[in-house]
Amino acid sequence: MILSLASASGIADVELQMQAYREVETAQDDGSVLIRREPATHLHHGDRLLLTIHYRNDSDTPADRVIIENPVPDSAVYLPGGAGGEGAEIEVSTDGGASYREADGVNPALVSHIRWVVRDVPPQAEGEVFVRLRVYKVSSQP
Repeated sequence: MILSLASASGIADVELQMQAYREVETAQDDGSVLIRREPATHLHHGDRLLLTIHYRNDSDTPADRVIIENPVPDSAVYLPGGAGGEGAEIEVSTDGGASYREADGVNPALVSHIRWVVRDVPPQAEGEVFVRLRVYKVSSQP
């Protein structure tokens, strides 16, 4: 599976760092489920993938509208309700990133890109957005 690094736009200098995790569920004796995160070094069909994108406003100027966009890898599908981030508006694209809309009512299999809009990021402030995907095809590429 090949992951693409997200891109950000905004007035200030915003730095992005992406991490990819495989989420593994383990049933507990009490009936609860423990979710463990592992580095996404080896993925298999059906795995749940968590992509986190850490952002930081490295400037001395507030960023009033930071837009972070990330494509959904060809080998994965967006999980409904699986995107978030504190103070972020979530939108999805089904046309390769040409246009975006709210995710409600969109067929998850058609989602090609996720976009987070974060307003009012003060100087030197940081935060994180995320998306959960389901792997359905495993590439032989590293």
